[in-house]
Amino acid sequence: MILFIQENITVALGFTLLHSLWEGAGLVFLAGLIIVFTKRSGAARRYNLLVGALALFVVAVFFTFFYELGQHAASPGSWAGSRGGGWIGEHAGMVAAVWFAVMCMKLIKLSFDLYTLQRLKVVRVRPLEVDLLKRVNGLAAGLGIRKVIGVLESGIVKAPLVIGYIRPVVLVPAGMIARVAPEDLEVILLHELAHIRRMDYLVNIFLRIISILLFFNPAVLWVSSLIRAERENCCDDMVIRHTEDKIGYIRALVRFEEQRAPSYAMAFGGGGMLPRVERLAAGYNRTLNRAHLLSLLLALTCFFVGLRPTFYITRAGASTQVSTPTRASPSVQMEAKLKAEAEAAAVHRQPQGAHP
Repeated sequence: MILFIQENITVALGFTLLHSLWEGAGLVFLAGLIIVFTKRSGAARRYNLLVGALALFVVAVFFTFFYELGQHAASPGSWAGSRGGGWIGEHAGMVAAVWFAVMCMKLIKLSFDLYTLQRLKVVRVRPLEVDLLKRVNGLAAGLGIRKVIGVLESGIVKAPLVIGYIRPVVLVPAGMIARVAPEDLEVILLHELAHIRRMDYLVNIFLRIISILLFFNPAVLWVSSLIRAERENCCDDMVIRHTEDKIGYIRALVRFEEQRAPSYAMAFGGGGMLPRVERLAAGYNRTLNRAHLLSLLLALTCFFVGLRPTFYITRAGASTQVSTPTRASPSVQMEAKLKAEAEAAAVHRQPQGAHP
């Protein structure tokens, strides 16, 4: 029974990973439509639609897994005669083992990165003045944040960033407060507080986990990068609505163009500085170029090729057996031939006038 359950899971997992590729083509096409039709929309709308498309894709992948699991449990070995099914059925254990090994390594790396990120809150940090803390919490209250926000000066980070959600902490580089003008400091802190207000830290962890589980799927990686870019655009829009000073905010972005931060943190200088500045200056979102359009056409083709009855890799065992005439094995054919020759020889040996 244990071996049967393991076989069910590994084969279902192998087919699910395969199906996720053409399902990813559908995700790419849907994301492309969202980008094209939200050129004049706000960044928040595009962000929500992209996150919704990715969530729908994840639900489809889980549904595919349970569907494949039920199909194999109902008719074990039915994949052996399907197109591509024989290879997956024979090597399902190897496919599942490779996927699991790579996923575990990436999860270990994610855990180490999160641990390192949490260490930033206690290593080479010092609290800021009380007046600045009150100023930060006043800005947070203006954005509708009811939590107490911690602000620390760090000797490690090179760009302002926010860590955590339950007890969020804003880290600013050492000496930045003395170098930055008060108006620039305010928009920088507002940008970090906007990440807290939008719960971007939790969404970012969700994106990282999905990217790890489906690390081989280019659609997931591309849509995740779009979501991260739109996340920064959403925070930019929130800061501009609060300050009503687009020019001043663009200048603050340019000053931090070369500053970067860990990818799991919400950083003021992250998200691609030049596209953000171009978007704010132009007043509309970026759209797709010709390379993207060709990729979408290819993705659409793959999607409709994959979206055929019974998930393209059909369980053709029963249908082919009905439509294909049964052919006897060579041994059975030889036995029938010898029997026919023996009967013919017996008839030839009978006397004339006799009846067989």
